[in-house]
Amino acid sequence: MIIDELDDIKCEECYRLAIEDIAAFAIDPENLARLDPEGEMTQYLRKLLDMPNGTLEELARALASKAKGRVGILQS
Repeated sequence: MIIDELDDIKCEECYRLAIEDIAAFAIDPENLARLDPEGEMTQYLRKLLDMPNGTLEELARALASKAKGRVGILQS
C-alpha cells in the first residue's frame, strides 16, 4: 500500500502527489461506500489511525484530515 511506502519516497513532488491521492481517496464517498466494514482495508485503517472501533465514516474523516494536514505542511 502507498501509505506503507510514504517514508521511502524521496522526491518532494512525488510525496506531495501521493498524499493528495490518499486524501482524494479518503474523502470520496463512493470509495467509502465500496469498503467492506469489516474487510482488510478497514482493519488496516483502524490500525493505522489507532481507532480500533472506528466506523468507516470516522476512519475516512480521520485519514482525510491527516492527509490534508500533511499536504499543507508540504505547501508551506
